Amino acid sequence: MFTKEDYREYFNIIKAKEAEMVHFLKIAIFAVKDEDIRKKFANIMQSEMEHKHLAEELFKYI
Repeated sequence: MFTKEDYREYFNIIKAKEAEMVHFLKIAIFAVKDEDIRKKFANIMQSEMEHKHLAEELFKYI
């Protein structure tokens, strides 16, 4: 059975990974010259930011 601390640790790991992915995508978006690929990276980055926000919201209830 998981404790509150286990869940907090898990969500902190998720938030850190999401933040790392967003940072990587910000760099990649400016490095890529192809506009279609840049748009796809931007869409992925938006999704990652939403995941990070979701993890933060869930964390409030633990």
